[in-house]
Amino acid sequence: MTDGLIIGIIASLFLYPVQTDFAEYQNKNFKIYEKHKGFLDGCCTYLITEKQLIIFEKKIKEININQKIDLEKSKLTNENGILKLKYQYEDYDYKLERTIKVDSTIVIRPKKLL
Repeated sequence: MTDGLIIGIIASLFLYPVQTDFAEYQNKNFKIYEKHKGFLDGCCTYLITEKQLIIFEKKIKEININQKIDLEKSKLTNENGILKLKYQYEDYDYKLERTIKVDSTIVIRPKKLL
């Protein structure tokens, strides 16, 4: 078991610089990537970027959500400079003893210049 853990850590160190993040969601101006930080990383970190010129991207925000979300059914809107990410995830309802789908929204405000 320790051999596998050591090999995993070493592989993570060497593969991290060359590992690419694939766009999970994109519209005209924005992309959302599922961020990978390494072999032993936790779940559900997403990176929101804005397209700049043709090939460049500007990092807007990195968000961490406790649940894996379905980005294909998500919607990212820009209203007066404020981004709203509407998404859906699955949660377990203990009273009904079944899995339910929950709608949620994250509001992302731009950084203010000092």
